[in-house]
Amino acid sequence: MIVVFCTGGRYFSNAASVARAFEAFRRDVGVPDQVVHGSAPGADTLCGSFATHVGIPVVSMPVDWGARGDKKAGPNRNRAMCAHAQDLVSQGHSVYLLVFEGGGGTAHMLRVWREAGLPWRLGG
Repeated sequence: MIVVFCTGGRYFSNAASVARAFEAFRRDVGVPDQVVHGSAPGADTLCGSFATHVGIPVVSMPVDWGARGDKKAGPNRNRAMCAHAQDLVSQGHSVYLLVFEGGGGTAHMLRVWREAGLPWRLGG
């Protein structure tokens, strides 16, 4: 199974860039069997919408802000997504991170992903 995780900014709005990134991924790696995203507006939801449109199952891993709106909620979700990816790899699946334009949260996701030694690609 090939699983694509997506990260990018909440103000990212280039749907054509998402489509091009998935087409390049399909050409270079294969058709993803699943797309996982963090459920934020912008790149996450654009990737989820694109995947749904082309028939790829989507898993959403939204931030759990809790009762206090914990400032560590975003980084905790990023680490949870990375742990999920590592779990999939341990089961013999291939995982990739598509990275779209974003800010601090996107940079954090890419950092934890790279620290885990997982493959990633620029999405646009």
